[in-house]
Amino acid sequence: MSRRRILGSGDVNYYHVMSRVTRGLFIFGDVEKRYFRWLMRRLERFMGVKVLTYCIMSNHFHILLEVPECDWLSDEELFDRINGYYSPLKAERIRSDYERLRALDEEAGTEEGLNAWRQRFFNRMGSLSHFTKDLKEFFSKWYNQRTDQKGTVWAKRFKSVLVEGSDEALLTMAAYIDLNPVRAKMVKDPKDYRFCGYGEAMGGGIDSREGICALAQMIRRDDQSVDWETAQSIYRVHLFAEGDGSGMDAERVKEVLESRGKLSKGELLRCQVRYFRDGVAIGSKAFVEKVFEMNRDWFGSRRKTGARKIRYSSEPFYCLRDLQKEAIRAPI
Repeated sequence: MSRRRILGSGDVNYYHVMSRVTRGLFIFGDVEKRYFRWLMRRLERFMGVKVLTYCIMSNHFHILLEVPECDWLSDEELFDRINGYYSPLKAERIRSDYERLRALDEEAGTEEGLNAWRQRFFNRMGSLSHFTKDLKEFFSKWYNQRTDQKGTVWAKRFKSVLVEGSDEALLTMAAYIDLNPVRAKMVKDPKDYRFCGYGEAMGGGIDSREGICALAQMIRRDDQSVDWETAQSIYRVHLFAEGDGSGMDAERVKEVLESRGKLSKGELLRCQVRYFRDGVAIGSKAFVEKVFEMNRDWFGSRRKTGARKIRYSSEPFYCLRDLQKEAIRAPI
C-alpha cells in the first residue's frame, strides 16, 4: 500500500487517531498529559471537531475523533473561536487585520480580501490532518522548550483508522481506547485513570462528559439527549460488559488464538488489536467495501474486494487491511 491517508466521504466522519513518541520514550508524566489534554481541547473547539473519547499513555496517545465538514461560519462565530484559541494580543492583531481588509473591500466594492482571509481559517477546520498535525507540533514545541531539547518528539506520522459511523463500530473503538490503562495493568478500573475520556468524565470533566453522553446516546439507539447521570450508568455497563477483564481467563484467550478460534468482544478488547490502529478502515462489510471502491486506485489490479474479516473475532467486524503478523496479541 502507498502512504496516502484514507479519509471519509460523509458529512461527518469518525477516526481513531494514534501516535507514538520517538524511540518509545516515556515522556508523558502528569504535567505533560495535562498540557496535551489542554491543547487537545483548545484545538477541538477552534477546529470544530469533537473528541468522543481519548487516552494519553506514557509514550503514545489515542483519540476517537468526530470530524464534520466545515460549514461557512459567520464572522461573529469565527471570532468566538479565534478569541478562545489565540492569546488576547494575537486575537487583537487578527481583528485589526480583519478591519483593514473590510475597509479595503468596502472601498473596492468587493469581498475578495475578506473571503480570502476567512478561507485561511476555514481550511484548518473540519480537518483530521490539521487537527492532529497542530496537536503534535504544538506539543513538541512546548515540550522541547520545557526540557531544553531539540528535534522531533514523535516517532512517525500519526496513524488513523476510518471508523464506520455506526453505534457498533464506534462504541467498540471507544471501549478499546478507554480500556488502554486496564490492558496496561495501570489500573483495574478505567474510572481511576484521569487521562482517558471515561476517567476524566468521572472526575467531573465537562468536555469528556459531553463525549460520553454522545456515546451513551448511541447505546440507547434513540434521538433523545442523555444527561450525565444516565450516560455514566449506560456507558459503564458498556465498558464492563465489553472487556474490563473481570473474571476473564487470559489462558483461554491464548488457547483460542493458538487454535485460531473465536474471541468474544469482551475478550477481544482485552487484547492488543492491531486492526484498531493499522486496519485503515473498520466497520461492517458493506462500509469497508464502499471505502475500497472509492479508493480503488490505491490498490493493485489483482485485488478485487476490499473487506477483510477481522481474525479471531466472533463479531462481524471488517477492515481494509488484512494483517498477518501479530494482528491480535493475548493479554499478559
